[in-house]
Amino acid sequence: MRIVLYRWVKTNWIMLTNAGSLVGTTAVTSVLGFVYWWIAARLFSPEAVGFASAAISVMLLLGTASMLGLGTMLISELQRQPGKEASLISAALAVVGVAGGCLGIVFAVVAPLLSHDFQALGASLANVALFAVGVGLTGISLVLDQAQIGLLQGSVQLWRNTLFAVAKLAAIFGAGLWVLHVVGLTIYATWVVGSAFSLVALAGFALVKGGWSGKSYLPEWGLLRKLGSASLKHHALNLTLQAPSQILPVLVTVVLSATATAWFYVSFMLANFVFIISVSLTIVLFATSSARPDTLTHNARLTVGLATVVSVLANCVLLLGTSQVLSLFGHSYAQQAAWCLRILGLGAFPLIIRNHYIAICRIEGRLTQATLRMIAAGGFELGASALGAHLGGLSGLSLGWLVAVCIEAVLMFSTVYKVVRPIRASSHTDQLPGCRPYYNGVSILDAPINDQVLANEIMLEKALPTKRERLSNTRENKEDVMTNYPEKNFRTPGYTLSEVDESIIADNSQLLSRQATYDALVLDGRLRQSVVTVRSLGRRGVRVAALETVSGLPAPAFSSRWCQHKIVCPAEEGTKKYLEYLEHALDSTGARVLITSSDGTVALVRQYRERLEQRVRIALAEEPALGIAINKEQTLEIAEQLGLGVPHAVTIKSVDEVQAGIREIGLPAVVKPVESWMHGGKRRVVSQLVTTPDEARRAVEELTRFGEKVLFQQFLPGRRESLSFFIANGKTHARFAFWGKRTNPPLGGIYVLRQAIAMPPDTGEQAERLVREIELEGYSQVEFRRDSAGKPCLMEINSRLNAGIEVAVRAGVDFPYLLYQWANGDRIDEVKSYRTDVQMRDLGGDLATTIASVRQHGRPGVTPPLRAILDFFLSFFMPMGYDYVDWKDLRPALTAIRGFARYLLRRGQMPSRKR
Repeated sequence: MRIVLYRWVKTNWIMLTNAGSLVGTTAVTSVLGFVYWWIAARLFSPEAVGFASAAISVMLLLGTASMLGLGTMLISELQRQPGKEASLISAALAVVGVAGGCLGIVFAVVAPLLSHDFQALGASLANVALFAVGVGLTGISLVLDQAQIGLLQGSVQLWRNTLFAVAKLAAIFGAGLWVLHVVGLTIYATWVVGSAFSLVALAGFALVKGGWSGKSYLPEWGLLRKLGSASLKHHALNLTLQAPSQILPVLVTVVLSATATAWFYVSFMLANFVFIISVSLTIVLFATSSARPDTLTHNARLTVGLATVVSVLANCVLLLGTSQVLSLFGHSYAQQAAWCLRILGLGAFPLIIRNHYIAICRIEGRLTQATLRMIAAGGFELGASALGAHLGGLSGLSLGWLVAVCIEAVLMFSTVYKVVRPIRASSHTDQLPGCRPYYNGVSILDAPINDQVLANEIMLEKALPTKRERLSNTRENKEDVMTNYPEKNFRTPGYTLSEVDESIIADNSQLLSRQATYDALVLDGRLRQSVVTVRSLGRRGVRVAALETVSGLPAPAFSSRWCQHKIVCPAEEGTKKYLEYLEHALDSTGARVLITSSDGTVALVRQYRERLEQRVRIALAEEPALGIAINKEQTLEIAEQLGLGVPHAVTIKSVDEVQAGIREIGLPAVVKPVESWMHGGKRRVVSQLVTTPDEARRAVEELTRFGEKVLFQQFLPGRRESLSFFIANGKTHARFAFWGKRTNPPLGGIYVLRQAIAMPPDTGEQAERLVREIELEGYSQVEFRRDSAGKPCLMEINSRLNAGIEVAVRAGVDFPYLLYQWANGDRIDEVKSYRTDVQMRDLGGDLATTIASVRQHGRPGVTPPLRAILDFFLSFFMPMGYDYVDWKDLRPALTAIRGFARYLLRRGQMPSRKR
């Protein structure tokens, strides 16, 4: 064990010592800084100490601003500029020193005009010069410390800071003993003396160690100019990262009180001792991996692991010793700030992700992207903190900040994960005939394609590797094309299949005679239920292939470890071209069972069912039961005959009938299509809440423009309940129920937060009787919504797997596998019970619902904004699972996050369409 530990330490010695030196610097300067101010308070008047503390705070602020990102630039560049280190450092120090001096002069001249308390700064040229020198030396010290990290000599900056702390301590002690007339600038001068002494000592050390060579120390101005742009970008990112922590104390004062600010500041200062671990490690990660990106993965794994271990230990100490630590500052701190400190300490874990994300962006040169994201993140942190303070005081503020940084970490996790656990190219060589290799095993069924389309396809997923190599392979493999599409200018979203080579015609006879390669083909790979289906079948040994359209990428189901083969179809869902691609996919995969989950593909399968069933068994109910279930008007009519509660509704065919509908139903009301997938429009349409006659006319006009009928239905404000059944050959094999706490959109759409419940006694038997009356076999979902009195009313029946299906699977009712067994002719399992303590959440959809609630505040059935925001944040602290997230199959979650982030960046708004 000792030998292994010794080897590990020896291998990572540079990383450990440099990170340790940064942590040591913080510890030394904090402890000796406390002693410094303790001596100042004992030896000098409160007026002098107050002026000095303000002047030193301004000096540190201006010194940081004068760095201009040059310190961060040196960290990344010194390892890349062998032989030019000294000249590059001297050039940076000269620029920072001049910039700091100029800022100091400007402030010393202007400050007395803004506040009488700063009169001493501009009282004489000597005072102005002293203040300017202090600012300049501070900037030089900060840049020089970062340069030592860039040179991987962290121990040097540790002893320089120790020397600085000791020197200023000795200076203030001497000033208290020997200076007769002490003012605030006297204390300030001791800080300047300490900085100057430590810098002179460091210069002497450098000369003794490296010898004097005048030319090597001459500033390299040309090189510095070339790196100026990168320095300013680093500077902008640094300021963006520092701003929220500087603004938070001010925010506490504004929202709460000055006394609360004292409690918060002490808690935040102590929490920063935990945060500094990951900050120090990522600074060293940046230094070591900038010149050698090939070491990034190894180093990042090390820093993430160390930061996590230390953060766990530190939080254990905070959890057990919070009151004891805070009591050192006073009894009121221990009483009022204990939970604040505990909550802030938990922020160390999301900050590990954020700090590594920043380091990776610096290493990869994505500074502008990181800066823009951190500006948005900083605003989000401050907003969430302000909201938390308004709702829950100091603990609420800390909780709001913690939730904000956790959400940031979730959005940044994908970038860090790709570095720590890189996704390697698939070694899968079982390529289907007629399919060309494409993006780590993802393939597109070949059609003759011109160069422009080929280029467009190659650009589909920029994040995936081996694009250029695959491009050349694709052009060479055109003899593998399966079939020919003579049509010209066939369009899909963003893609065009132009004129094709009619001479390329493939022979399908071999494909049709092949033995089955895969057991099931799952369509709609972008959808949550498809991910659940792939995982469910794959875990049970079923070989699964998945298919998605170009417009549906990135498809989380493709990323699952259980997805054996991926097929991208360039045709639009629901079209004749999609059907032809689907037929070729079935031929090439030999799949026995076809599972579809979206209204678009269900509509296509219904239309061409007889044709498809010559190739595959379709996991979908038969006609005419399926048609009745899809048609809401027919479903409600049968339900009413059986005595089920149904909402009061009238059928409307045109705008002219809206007024009669309002007289019959009243407002508010719900306008919903009779069938969600309109064949004429080839698109999914959703229900709309209307509160005025104008809204009603617009909604009806939109939904009837394809000649379809709509239901003008009574609005029900109660909770939504979903009851699912699996019936085959007249026998019920499984029952399951959940209630939807939140949906996207808020009126009624995808379930984004739901909880398993026992089968409701007032609807369970009725729902099952309705399914049997329709003779709907296979999977079925019956949705109810309660009115203000709690009476249940039937909303609709779904005969396809829905987006909320994972809550059933995790509760113990594996509907996707039952569906496969039924379609494949196997014996079907019987599920007699399930857990009712399971909750599931779609984080992206929940965020969209929260934003929609804020935008639509005041409308019927919409949660008030403050309540919606509070519910969203509090949900993070409730035990529940998250859609896409499975720790044994994590890549679909990362793909979903990437797709969600891209959608936000491209559209600037949250997705809200119902699948």
